Amino acid sequence: MTYHAATPRSDVSAALAEDPLGLTRAQLAANPEQAGVGATAYNTRKSLVQEQFGVVVDDKLSDADDFDTMLCTGHRATTQFQAIPQATEISAPLYPVEAGTQ
Repeated sequence: MTYHAATPRSDVSAALAEDPLGLTRAQLAANPEQAGVGATAYNTRKSLVQEQFGVVVDDKLSDADDFDTMLCTGHRATTQFQAIPQATEISAPLYPVEAGTQ
């Protein structure tokens, strides 16, 4: 009988990833590393954490039979602050009232 076990694991953490927003073709040609309009004004940014862990078991039961199994678990958390002008937030409320229900 042959037995093999492995424990794959991965971690990703980006405490502060600045969001440059989109660039126009002219802005990209002038400086591809610059931030788009509004990125600094709205302090756009995001953070993410991802963790994964797994267990793999391979077992050869006989010449004709194998047993393979894998169990994985993980967690991912993302927080993002986007560039949404205040005027847009006011004119498009988070929970709009449906017509005729006021």
